[in-house]
Amino acid sequence: HPMPAPVLDLPGDWETFRKGLGKNFRQALGRHPRRLERAYPGRRHLVRIEDPEALDGAMETLFHLHQQVKLSQGLPGAFADSARRDFHRTLARRLLEKGWLALYELRVEGKAISSIYCFHYENIVSFYQTGYALDWSNYRPGQQVMGHAIGEAIRAGAAQFDFLRGDEP
Repeated sequence: HPMPAPVLDLPGDWETFRKGLGKNFRQALGRHPRRLERAYPGRRHLVRIEDPEALDGAMETLFHLHQQVKLSQGLPGAFADSARRDFHRTLARRLLEKGWLALYELRVEGKAISSIYCFHYENIVSFYQTGYALDWSNYRPGQQVMGHAIGEAIRAGAAQFDFLRGDEP
């Protein structure tokens, strides 16, 4: 039985979005960034990859972080195949050239501990893949970078955040 495709209809501002979340998730969105900031004051940064010179390195980081998580779960991961990695390197470059790439990293002391790969076309941000460093999991870096991507989609005026799964056509 197929599941409905998860899509978030985005409000016009972050606070409205945040208030619409369940209490536990809303608290977690604030708690984990605060914990990380307390542990590494001034050394936690969320970065959008916009420099073509930084793109290949950022894609390698995404591939590595994603594969690390999936292999720990006994799964092959979306980027196990070199042809698929090559495809996404090319796709990301073209998306960046058109202004449609939404690739973010959560960095601590300059090192990426999580990454999220999205596409922003017209008024929809589509989430493709994420990954995080397992040794940072107590800070929920994947959740932090996801929350940031959703917040950036809202700030950019997107109407929806599409998780690209389920039974949509």
